[in-house]
Amino acid sequence: PQPSAPQPSTSEAEELKRQIQGLNSQLDTLSKTQKERDEASRERDKLAKELHSLRLEMEEAATKKQEEVKKIRTEARKAVESEHKKRMELQEKKDSLSTQVSDLQQELSALNSKLQGSEGL
Repeated sequence: PQPSAPQPSTSEAEELKRQIQGLNSQLDTLSKTQKERDEASRERDKLAKELHSLRLEMEEAATKKQEEVKKIRTEARKAVESEHKKRMELQEKKDSLSTQVSDLQQELSALNSKLQGSEGL
């Protein structure tokens, strides 16, 4: 027959039970803490994805706004150039008409002089 292992006394058994319960309690606490960390990590990852998505949306919106501003500036420049061209054309017409009026006045003056000269005869 095998010699039996020495059995702990009742007080030693009670002490071992208390130590086991304490260790089980610590294990439960650590398990809860790990679960909380895992949950916090998942939440952080979720928020990081949301932030990334919002940044992309913001960049896209900024790009659209820049394109709109560029388009508006191009349209404004074309309008200014067109207005300038019209003014130049009107100025040329005005100058041309002024020249024609001046030529006609000189011609009229010369005809009047001729007429007065022939009446004087």
